[in-house]
Amino acid sequence: MKVALILISFFKKNPLNTFLLFLSPIFLWSIFLPNSFWLWCMESLPVFIWVTIMIKTYKEFPLTPFSYIIIYIGSALVLIGAHYGYQHVPIFDLLKESFGWERNNYDKLGHFFQGV
Repeated sequence: MKVALILISFFKKNPLNTFLLFLSPIFLWSIFLPNSFWLWCMESLPVFIWVTIMIKTYKEFPLTPFSYIIIYIGSALVLIGAHYGYQHVPIFDLLKESFGWERNNYDKLGHFFQGV
């Protein structure tokens, strides 16, 4: 509980740093042996653009903590999709079988958060 309070206070004081701290491991995992490196580069490009804009405009235009959380979730989803290829994300293959879907619907979740 105390760790959670420390993380929350750190996040409120440094939302961009916290965002980058939590996104870094996902980025490192994502770039390590993706299904296709070229595909990974193309699909993860929006994350690099978002992060670059956020870093460059942080002092003049800081976002709310809620905005950083939503952008973090969207970025994580994009990096996961880029690593596997959106149609091959393993957890959604299991959901496909469980719910009787005809295809892997991870791309729908990723596109939803890209729109948000």
